[in-house]
Amino acid sequence: MRAGVIKENTSCNSHLTLAAFSCHDQGASSLVYAPQHQLVISAGKKGDVSIVDIRQRQLRHRFQAHESPIKCLAIDPGEEFFVTGSADGDIKVRTEFMGSV
Repeated sequence: MRAGVIKENTSCNSHLTLAAFSCHDQGASSLVYAPQHQLVISAGKKGDVSIVDIRQRQLRHRFQAHESPIKCLAIDPGEEFFVTGSADGDIKVRTEFMGSV
């Protein structure tokens, strides 16, 4: 996955990529943005999760969440936790990384 942060260039009304991140070997299957924490959370086809801090422009965490591919990813409106669902039917709720960045 190559996630890019886009910022408007006001001089010519085009867009620029400010940062790119290589997070998942076989690509990302899901992606959510947490605006309060300025995080992008992505889920990979190998069951891994990456958390990118947009302010710092760096990968903050990467971990194996499931043994099978992650099919869906959601974040609660208060950004206290996020949920992943895998191809084997497992659903996991995560809170440990949301407040630590």
